[in-house]
Amino acid sequence: GIVIEKVFKGGPAALSHQVHGGDEVVSVNHARVNGRTPADLRRQVVGPIGLPVVLGLRKAADGAHWRRGDLLEVALVRHVTPDANTPGSLHPSAEVLALETELAAALSAAAFHEQQSSARAHEGRALEARVGAAEAEVARLRSDRGR
Repeated sequence: GIVIEKVFKGGPAALSHQVHGGDEVVSVNHARVNGRTPADLRRQVVGPIGLPVVLGLRKAADGAHWRRGDLLEVALVRHVTPDANTPGSLHPSAEVLALETELAAALSAAAFHEQQSSARAHEGRALEARVGAAEAEVARLRSDRGR
């Protein structure tokens, strides 16, 4: 894995209160990071604003809900993060960060409900087909009985 050197104040990792300097990143979006460089890891973690990224961490120190060495998965929502290489980089306001987080959660929920709705519609069509077949069979049996 790759050890986190610094967590940027105001960034998603810092706001999670679960990612700290010294923690070892062992996976990104459930894919192991063995053999990857810090640059590779950065490309995996940094992405479109509003989309989630899941970090698998080996904790470097005890915390309120974990012990040193524990493996922890932390889901973060990507947003504008202060860049250590850019002097005077902008920090998004807490209100903007909260809205971005709410928007990402709402989009995730909407996608989930759309998927569920699509599955229910498919099940409904399959059920209608089964009911139609059963009705046809009942009609055939009644017809046969009447002969």
